[in-house]
Amino acid sequence: KDEAEATDWLASMGSILLMDYDGRPLSKADWQDIRESISLSAGEADLELLSYVMTLVVDHGAIN
Repeated sequence: KDEAEATDWLASMGSILLMDYDGRPLSKADWQDIRESISLSAGEADLELLSYVMTLVVDHGAIN
């Protein structure tokens, strides 16, 4: 079961980076980690990707 959960989590991360979020539920901690990661790479990330990911972060209540 752990392998399946990890695979689902990885698929969700990939879908976010491909700007096609698959809607699989992620924890608030996951969204906070995503926020931190994208914030750290803001100077290097594509503006469209940055905007897409931050919109998802806000939508999932992980801005604070």
